[in-house]
Amino acid sequence: MPEGRQELCYVLRIWSDGEQQWRYSLEPLRGGGRQGFARMEDLVTALEHAKEEACATQAESQP
Repeated sequence: MPEGRQELCYVLRIWSDGEQQWRYSLEPLRGGGRQGFARMEDLVTALEHAKEEACATQAESQP
């Protein structure tokens, strides 16, 4: 991977609970627990938060 490039990898699962309600889960490929979500908005918020944390971590590690 080129220097400075970051990558976040997840397994995304989407399923119906049988009552036309959709559920979502994210599981990082590089360790960490699976997170479950009842709303897509919460899933998107979690992804945005993960991206912000990764950017902050990268900024801290650069001289």
